Amino acid sequence: MSDTYDVIVIGGGAVGLAAAHECGARNRRVLVVEAGTFFNDDGSSSGATRQFRVQHDEETPARLVLEALPLWKALEESAEVPLLHPVGCLWFGEDDAVGSTGDIKSAVAVMDALSLPYERLEAPQIERRFGFHGLPRDWNGILQPDGGLIDVGATLRTLHRTADAMPHVTLRDQSPVTHLERDGGRWQVTAADNTYGADKLVVAPGPFVDPVLAHFGLRLDRTLWSMVNAWFPIKDGPAEGPVWVNLRRPGPPDDPGLYYGFPEVAFDRPGHARLGGNFPSPVLDDIAAYDKTPDPAVVCRIASWVKEHMPGLDPEPAFASACIAAQLVRPEDPYALRRELLLDFAPIDGGDDVVICATGWVFKLIPLVGRICADLVCEGATSYDISPFRISADTLG
Repeated sequence: MSDTYDVIVIGGGAVGLAAAHECGARNRRVLVVEAGTFFNDDGSSSGATRQFRVQHDEETPARLVLEALPLWKALEESAEVPLLHPVGCLWFGEDDAVGSTGDIKSAVAVMDALSLPYERLEAPQIERRFGFHGLPRDWNGILQPDGGLIDVGATLRTLHRTADAMPHVTLRDQSPVTHLERDGGRWQVTAADNTYGADKLVVAPGPFVDPVLAHFGLRLDRTLWSMVNAWFPIKDGPAEGPVWVNLRRPGPPDDPGLYYGFPEVAFDRPGHARLGGNFPSPVLDDIAAYDKTPDPAVVCRIASWVKEHMPGLDPEPAFASACIAAQLVRPEDPYALRRELLLDFAPIDGGDDVVICATGWVFKLIPLVGRICADLVCEGATSYDISPFRISADTLG
């Protein structure tokens, strides 16, 4: 055995680095093994930005975002540039249309319950203020001012740099896990032909979770979404404004009618705005089938939405990309999430020494998720409410 650690973190993305940072701050000896290279863009939403949103259709995720805010501020003190950009978060469309992020009517109820600020907008106001065009007159919107966007690259670099500077943390990339077993009360993890020992594990490999969970005899009842993004040249000045999500009931069978967008930012293809389809294309069963090729039909649908509703953009995309995300979807609606994430101990014998973080939209909670993972793996419990994210029989395949 090469070396032994208190905690081995499997996955060196944002969750894994945040968990390593938190465990290292508690003087635990930590090893992070990442299958690819650090800062890769293979999982989650593609691009250099993620949405930071407070509005949710359930109270617990909204409360957790509020609890994550001071941790984001603390992380920013170690960053070279701002990590959060509070440009606001706009949802607009049909009040009861359900997308992967939720629905407007339920989000309003949650914001009212938590006394969160927001502004109600009608379609003509949305067009005048944010440059949209041709919106149906019965569409409404909500603008939450505390939301905005996250600088992904700066966040990852900050987490990596701060974790790497800790004397108890070791970071190793290009180290895919090939064998994992418990031996004499200690875990043995083989990665890149090296075998390491650890008392505890944090499993956080994003959408690549299936091969790791197979070592425990587990499989999640997840759906793999290949998702498409496209960048459009800005024609009429800078595309200032909020991040946004459009929610409407599905139209034709090949168009779920769910889109989202980001304004221009200096650190992600300046001179362009990014739009994405907030739906899978295609749905995959095996992560090995993912090839990062964007579906041309989805790129065309996004471009059609731009042509119809965003006259300030050139409707011909300059770039397009695809990414992969593991989701827990509702059986009755394949475009709506059942849960935003799973975060719990592994449901195995003696599983209180293995923490799993998988599926869903997590980046807005990264510093908090890292702390919760460290709470669970180091202390055996957390004071944060993660009851909606526990692993249950209906989440296992």
